[in-house]
Amino acid sequence: MVWKVNILDQDVFPKLNLNRPVIPTKTQIMPYNGSSPLPVQGKITVHAEHNGKQTLADFYIIPGSGGCLLSWDTSTKLRLIDIVCGDKTEENIQGEYADLFSGLGQLKDFQVKLHIDETINPVAQPHRRIPFLLRKQVEAQPTQRVE
Repeated sequence: MVWKVNILDQDVFPKLNLNRPVIPTKTQIMPYNGSSPLPVQGKITVHAEHNGKQTLADFYIIPGSGGCLLSWDTSTKLRLIDIVCGDKTEENIQGEYADLFSGLGQLKDFQVKLHIDETINPVAQPHRRIPFLLRKQVEAQPTQRVE
């Protein structure tokens, strides 16, 4: 399954005059909120360019005239989309809110009341199993002793 893709519909693709063969692919593309994959005729790899920014991108050809889609990854590489966080840096935020980044973080002068239903028997839940593909990595880590 492919999660981030660029799509060209069958009506737009010939108008681009790319003069490149469409490569057959077995990639399945699931539409948002859909239950069956879109029919993919093939893919083509091209150099996409916008305002001097270039990137190599795969475009999947879909039958019909449903419109084209440019992925977030390709859009950011071409600087069509910029992620802006303002002029705040981690140091600026820590300096501005120093009281939140210091101390032990204890709640003082406040009493918490836990509402417990005495009619329900406590149950010990089993630990979550480690996915099979991650077991070797977890076993290779040094064990930590909790006291």
